Amino acid sequence: MTILDQWDALKLHFQLAASTERCYTAQQLCDMFSDICNKLYVLCMRKVLTEVNKMNKAFQAANADVTKLTTDLLQLYACLMQLVVIPAILEKLPTNSLDSFAFREHLMPISCVHFGFEFENACGTASLPTDQLLSIRERCRNFVVELADQVQMHLPSNIETLLLLERLKPSAATSLPIPSLASLTGRFRHLIDR
Repeated sequence: MTILDQWDALKLHFQLAASTERCYTAQQLCDMFSDICNKLYVLCMRKVLTEVNKMNKAFQAANADVTKLTTDLLQLYACLMQLVVIPAILEKLPTNSLDSFAFREHLMPISCVHFGFEFENACGTASLPTDQLLSIRERCRNFVVELADQVQMHLPSNIETLLLLERLKPSAATSLPIPSLASLTGRFRHLIDR
């Protein structure tokens, strides 16, 4: 995110604009950039929203591959789950139950949630009270949980079938060994005349 890369420069710019031009908006922006809590929220969002942006671009592509989109969507969901769900629960979870997984029942305690090195480093250097840091972590976790809810709602109910469609790709069909289509065709028996 460009804002984080230029955080200090933007903070200085708005400080100068607020003091020289006596601009109310510049003062508000200066105050926002001076608040370490805001920087912590943006650091958390960078880790999460980078993956979401990749997913959005993939879905907006003119010649999107359905099987790759399914895989990418599952990877995004798994990435979000890894941030907030107890790892031992995720290891046992089969792919075909992702769309109905009640992950809110298996959330890690807030103190165990890790939002990346930059976030953790900034938390360590911020001179904020422990309860305020805990509140920031909780809001960040709540954001990830809500985002995971939204992604889960968009997971197709036929994930397994869509993943099996990869076997129809020319690259898979011309590779050795040639993947079996039996598990895929077995899902469409109801369409075959007897």
